Order: sequence, then structure tokens, then C-alpha cells
Amino acid sequence: LPILDTTTNSLICTTSAGAQPLVTGISDIRFDYGSGTDKSLTTFATSPTQIVGAVRYSALMQSIGGATIRDTTTVPAALTEWNSRYGTTLNDTTKLYQIVQGTVMLRNQLP
Repeated sequence: LPILDTTTNSLICTTSAGAQPLVTGISDIRFDYGSGTDKSLTTFATSPTQIVGAVRYSALMQSIGGATIRDTTTVPAALTEWNSRYGTTLNDTTKLYQIVQGTVMLRNQLP
């Protein structure tokens, strides 16, 4: 199961060979699970109560640069949007941010 290592900003997969980074540059990540009945999705939740038919992810990606990468003291729009969506209070003005999101349907659960 992948976990977010906040010290290295990497998505880590732990195997019998040890921890391996899958993706770097991730500031935060969220998963929602789509569920419903009769092979149709009716709701997405962080803790599903029915059979899961899809997984939706949202990742807040960040640049690796320091304070010289941005010449403003305003919070980036992507970070403001992330805070609005998830109720976080991230306020870094030194990096560039981008939200990446997608949904993966589980093949054996949906038509």
C-alpha cells in the first residue's frame, strides 16, 4: 500500500525489498472510493460502505525550487484551491503547485 512520506514529499511503496519511491514532488494526496449498487457508482467517500467500483485520486504536486522560483508573497492559486477543497491550511509562497487528479474504474466491478 503506497504511503506519503512528508519528509521527502514522495509516494512510497514498501515491499519485501524495502521502501521504494513511486512518485516524488507530492505535497499532499487524497483518495476517494466510488461505490454503489448494481454496478453503478452513486457516491464517492473516503470510507466506503459498499463495494468499491472506482478510486478517485487528487494529488497536490509541488516544484523542487526554493524562494527564487516565485517572486511574489501571494499563495499560489492551486494551493488556495487545495485548501478550499480539503480544509487544509497550507500557505507556502515559495514553490509552484499543481493539482493532478483522475479516476480509475475497477474493471470487474463496472460494466
